[in-house]
Amino acid sequence: MGQSLAHFQRAVALASLGRHEEALVAHCVAVSLDKTALSAPTALKHDITRLLHRLLVPQYRVHQSTTMPTPFRKRRKVFTVRSMSDCEDGNSSCGEEENFLHVPKRSRRSLGRQGHEDDVIPPPNTRLRSLLERIHQEVHKIRHTRTNPPQVNPTLIEASDFDCVLCCRTLWKPVVTPCGHTYCSICLDRCMDYKQQCPLCMFHIEDTMSLARHGATRFLEVAMQRFIPVAYTKRKRQELEPSVPIFICTTAFPSVPCPLLVSEPRYRLMVRQAIESGDRHFGIAQPSGKPPQNGRQQYFEYGTMLDIRDCVLLGNGCSILSTVGSRRFRVVARGEKDGYDTAKVEYICDSPISRERTGYVAKLHERVLGKAVEWFERLPETYKTEILRSFGQMPQVEEEWVTERDGPAWAWWIIAILPLNQQLKGTILMETNLEKRLLAIDKTLAWQDKTTAQKRQSAEPCSPCGSDGLPDCPTVDCCQRGSSSSHLDERTSPNHATHFLM
Repeated sequence: MGQSLAHFQRAVALASLGRHEEALVAHCVAVSLDKTALSAPTALKHDITRLLHRLLVPQYRVHQSTTMPTPFRKRRKVFTVRSMSDCEDGNSSCGEEENFLHVPKRSRRSLGRQGHEDDVIPPPNTRLRSLLERIHQEVHKIRHTRTNPPQVNPTLIEASDFDCVLCCRTLWKPVVTPCGHTYCSICLDRCMDYKQQCPLCMFHIEDTMSLARHGATRFLEVAMQRFIPVAYTKRKRQELEPSVPIFICTTAFPSVPCPLLVSEPRYRLMVRQAIESGDRHFGIAQPSGKPPQNGRQQYFEYGTMLDIRDCVLLGNGCSILSTVGSRRFRVVARGEKDGYDTAKVEYICDSPISRERTGYVAKLHERVLGKAVEWFERLPETYKTEILRSFGQMPQVEEEWVTERDGPAWAWWIIAILPLNQQLKGTILMETNLEKRLLAIDKTLAWQDKTTAQKRQSAEPCSPCGSDGLPDCPTVDCCQRGSSSSHLDERTSPNHATHFLM
């Protein structure tokens, strides 16, 4: 397509210079390279016909018709062909205007009246034959060149010639800025998050989105595939290997909404790539609390995939995401890409419930569900409003909740709003036994009911439900994880409500 367009432009330029034969050859070569041009433009067919008349008719002249327009007919240009041969023919009217795109009617009339075929069949034209031979040679030469590209000495090519100056790796989906510098599209995207200037010459790039719309520079991609195939294949394998981007932030749960504010440049890039690729999902995991390793923040082994439902872009480049948890995963291998963490993961799901335990689990499910609804209804209206705004209404119980991949959705909704520390929530997330999860919820709700009934001994409540008993709060102990002191510090922090709600 690119070669065809180039030949079309060359033909127009040659025609404007009066080099009609070369312009006709360029037009025909362009049509042979792009077959779709045959069915498109009437203007193209007209240009080729006009060039043929200029070359084959010695005294060709074009002028506009002097016919006065009528209200029912628009003014149009009529082209006149005048030659000495027309004037020598006794049946022709020399000087009469006729459209050269149509066969003259006089020839058909003379054939019917005299019966001479010599009036219709023109004599052999040597110039036309030589012109067709030249067109055939040009088309054959271009096609032969396309199938057999010229050889280049590989010793003259170095892989570093195709390195990106930003990431110092082989270019991947290279783009060229208006100032003439070449970068990986991802690298340039990251720079544009900070400042809309070329990283090398500081040239101001006004419309950064136009670079993304044009896509990668095809010429450079083909050149890398041809001259540095090993380095190009290695970089392609690194970019296309299956991995999940990881957002290190908090614990999310299946089927539960998780609103996020994305402000860090690395995560802004991650979200933009997830949306532009069409996947619209990424993984989220909570920080492990361990010291950084190799300069990278450590995160919990288990996490949840989030599906992007909506993205609101703010004026400062930040974005507000509306996401919903989908599948749980376990991290198999950790990596890094474009500044953010990635991981190879394996998805996990609940273990099947044995036939012997189905009846007991069903009764446990009904009892815990009833206690959870009652506990939520007793919460102060301010807390209920915040919970509904962030997590929505409690999901309805599925008809076949026993066979659900992650169990009933309402259980994850309750776990998300219960006043548990993040470490304990991460432990519950990795649990694949539905019965144990229900027991953990049951014990936590039982403690909340017990502390609510006790006499208030402290002005600072232990949880949003208004329960007391700070010195003996066993919320962490009920699931055998964490310590009471650490849980106490978290509960008594001023921003406790915002901490576990967001």
